[in-house]
Amino acid sequence: LKSDASRVTDLVKLAEAGDATWIDEAFLWCFARYPSDRERQQTLEVYGETPEAERRQAVEDLLWALMSSREFLFNH
Repeated sequence: LKSDASRVTDLVKLAEAGDATWIDEAFLWCFARYPSDRERQQTLEVYGETPEAERRQAVEDLLWALMSSREFLFNH
């Protein structure tokens, strides 16, 4: 996740550009589905409250959370 060539870097670029599709991409990669409106809104709120210097870490944390979820474990 830390590599500059990782998918996280792609998500961070989308997020920094104000493109909320990064959330869709994260959910599609992990769950093969789009996030619900509630999941998207919660993610946007947390990301928006995160200091700019910590936003890459926030994206990494989201991916770890998704990959540690029951939904991911039972689908993969």
